[in-house]
Order: sequence, then C-alpha cells, then structure tokens
Amino acid sequence: MSIDACLAAYGLVAAITLPYVLERQPIERLPRLGVAAWLLATVSVLASWLAAGLTLAIHHDVLSRAFGIGLVVVVGTRLGWALVRTWWVTRQRRAIHADAAAILGHHDRVLGAVVLDSPEPAAYCLPRSGGGLVVVTTGAASRLSLRQLLAVLEHERAHLDGHHHLLLGLGQALSRVVPGLRLFRRLGDQVHRLLEMQADDAAARIHGPRTVASAIAAMGAASAPLGAMGMGDSTATARVLRLIGDDRGRGPRQFVTLLAVAALALAPYLALLPNCPHPW
Repeated sequence: MSIDACLAAYGLVAAITLPYVLERQPIERLPRLGVAAWLLATVSVLASWLAAGLTLAIHHDVLSRAFGIGLVVVVGTRLGWALVRTWWVTRQRRAIHADAAAILGHHDRVLGAVVLDSPEPAAYCLPRSGGGLVVVTTGAASRLSLRQLLAVLEHERAHLDGHHHLLLGLGQALSRVVPGLRLFRRLGDQVHRLLEMQADDAAARIHGPRTVASAIAAMGAASAPLGAMGMGDSTATARVLRLIGDDRGRGPRQFVTLLAVAALALAPYLALLPNCPHPW
C-alpha cells in the first residue's frame, strides 16, 4: 500500500473512531491533556489528508496528481475559511459586548470586575488586546456568598490567564471543516467543556472544590454572551459532579492519558503498519 493511501486511510479511520475512544477516556480528570488530545487528534487527521494530497500531487500520474491537488485545495480551503470566519465573527462579537459592558456597567476595584445591573445571574470574561474583561451581574453577586463570588471571579481570570479563548476558537474553527464527521462535530463542545473544567481546577486550588461546585450550582445553566466564556452553562451539572466526586485513581489515569496523547501525535506514521512504505 502506498504512503498516500495509508495517510488518507488513517485520516478517515481516525475521524470515525477516535471520538468514541476519547469520549470513553477519563480525560476530564486532566482537562489540559484532554484539550490537547482532542485538538491533536483533529489536527492529525487534517495533516494526514493534506500530506496524502501533496504526495499524490508530486509522485503519481496525471489523474493522481489532479486528485491530490483537488484534495489539498478542498481541505486547505475549508480549513482557511473556518479559521478566518471564526476569528472574525468572534472578534466582532467580543468587541461589541465589551463596549456595551464598559458603557452600561461600572468597574468594581475590590472585585476587579465590571458589574452589570441585571437580575440574571451571570459571570463571564471577554478577552481583548491589552488584557481582558471580567463581567459579573448584580444578580450573580446577590445569589452568591462572598467566597463563592471570589471563586467565580478566579474561574474567569483563569480563562484569561490561560488564553483559553484561543484554544476554544481553534476548536470551534476546526469543528466547521468537516462537520459531517463525528470527530469534528464533537470537537468544539468537548474543548469548551474541558476548558471550563480546567478553569474550575484553577479556582478550586485557591477556594476549594466544594466552594467552586456550590458556586456553579448557584449560577445554574446561565449562558454567556456569544464570544465570551462564562461560569454557568450546559456543562454545569457534569462539572459539579466532577468537583465533588471521588478523585482516586488519578495517577494511573494520568499515565494512560499521556500515552493516548503521545499515540495520537504519532498515529499518522504508525497507522496500518507494516504494510505502508516509509519516506525515510
């Protein structure tokens, strides 16, 4: 079997099977590695298709070259369109909402956040150049205890400090490339869920997991504006259960997850061996 066929086959098989593998791994215990695994799996699939197209375009007959060029153009165009569209739309929405928050809200120096007068409980962050903006409503402030409120604000600052909006944007963009395949279709939601868990862990290290869990429960499923990352959303129940759950077995799970991430990085070169020739 030729190297281009191996790469194309790997991409298709991986796009179909990897989401089921990843969804059955305990990567929510280590959300940082979980994000890496999902993004790496998707990038590996796209890279294998692009590499297969380039190999066909260089080393085969006219028909194969035409197919290879077409594959590179289609995948490359979809990828470029998804990245540019996601970046532009998200940037516009964040800028509009940041301006509105600055006009309608007031900056609380004690909290280090912009407070909006709204009965709806909400807290979210808006990344922007020169730093970011943490927004909390009066509805959230009145519903939470002081310790819970501080945990919520720490959660949002963890998003900003970790530049989570870049990873979330990448996940959302890649999910639009081939939405018909489960790996791409699930990518955006999975990256979002794991980034929220990562921010939960940052807040829990300071204020304790039960304080963070109770704050999430109090906030409920309140959603953030488009382009923002918020404390309460559809992942709230799973995140609360995770924070108050049993954490035994973390070491073995971490080891397994590390192996899974390494395998995903090498998968395009290991797929369908030993039948595939090697370029080295």
